[in-house]
Amino acid sequence: MYTFSSAFENYISIFDNTEKKSYEYDTIEGELRFVKINSTDIILNSIYVKPELRGRKILEKFFFHVVKFIEQNNLKYFWIVDVISKILYDYLLRFEHDNCKFKLCHKGFFMSYNYYVAST
Repeated sequence: MYTFSSAFENYISIFDNTEKKSYEYDTIEGELRFVKINSTDIILNSIYVKPELRGRKILEKFFFHVVKFIEQNNLKYFWIVDVISKILYDYLLRFEHDNCKFKLCHKGFFMSYNYYVAST
């Protein structure tokens, strides 16, 4: 079964060959849903951590993994567009790791590498 990190890597590995629709992953840590709307933007539409695993820094470890992966693979457009939880919203506003942070934009939260800011 997938972890958040392995689900993310799986989605990235199939991204170029997928059609425009949503892709859901049921993982040992919870659920992730990605939505493909074009050939450039990697969009995480939903994140759900299982209640019994909350408080174990699962999201922190996942986002650190995403940052490392984005840096290593020179990806430019990673978005989180549907934030339901106030806790997640606040976390994304303060997140910063290895010159990456999330910027709140019109479409959602954009992960900016070296503080590049998207125009939307």
